[in-house]
Amino acid sequence: MESAIPPHLKTQRTRHKRVPDDYQPPYPSFVARYKPAVSRVVMAYFGVQYRGAAPAAATAALAEIAARFAAADGPSHWDRAHYVDQAGHENVVSVAYWDDVARFDGWFEPAREAWTGQRREGIGTFIEVLRPSVARHETLFSSPDRTEGAAAIAGGMSGEV
Repeated sequence: MESAIPPHLKTQRTRHKRVPDDYQPPYPSFVARYKPAVSRVVMAYFGVQYRGAAPAAATAALAEIAARFAAADGPSHWDRAHYVDQAGHENVVSVAYWDDVARFDGWFEPAREAWTGQRREGIGTFIEVLRPSVARHETLFSSPDRTEGAAAIAGGMSGEV
């Protein structure tokens, strides 16, 4: 069984271990392995919010962001999710992933302005951007053959951890 921490990210332990050396997880687990040159990933959430049936502006906005994702310097992978919040608003969120912060930064400014810089009839738009350090976040999967989210842009998967 290998460590969940890749060799290039190992550091001296500063806290007491919470599990014994002979700990065996209750089920097989695997983590994403980013290339050693990747120090941060970018997760950008582009959301549309509306009430009731999707207005034409929502459909157009979602098509627009998908086209921007396909353009030069767009994300290596993206997902889309839908939920209804407590207030009854429909929310559709397109989540995009980059493993190159400079590529994201060059792509983002015009996309941000296009997404939030205009008023759209019947919908609201929002953006959340996270830039976690690879050393400070972890993915965990019960199978190595179906990655999701930021793990889809990793260089590969670990053996059983």
